[in-house]
Amino acid sequence: PPAQKAAAPPPPTPEEALRTRAEEWRRAVERRDTAALAPLYAADAVALATGRPAAEGRPAVMALWARALARGHTLQTQERSLTVAGDVAYRRG
Repeated sequence: PPAQKAAAPPPPTPEEALRTRAEEWRRAVERRDTAALAPLYAADAVALATGRPAAEGRPAVMALWARALARGHTLQTQERSLTVAGDVAYRRG
């Protein structure tokens, strides 16, 4: 009989996919690599930094990160919650 192909692994759950992206983000920040960070943000992303106005849109968010990383800022995160509801997901931490 012909050899049976192994079944393809199931696609990641939305939670697994979000955690994978969060890990990619963490590594990019650790390397201070804004080029790797950029595609992890939506075109209409909004980022908040203490004491600054909201950075709206990917270019503004990347400028915020470039300034922070150039100043030597570091960041540590710990997931507090992960919520997926339809086509919206967010992670606190």
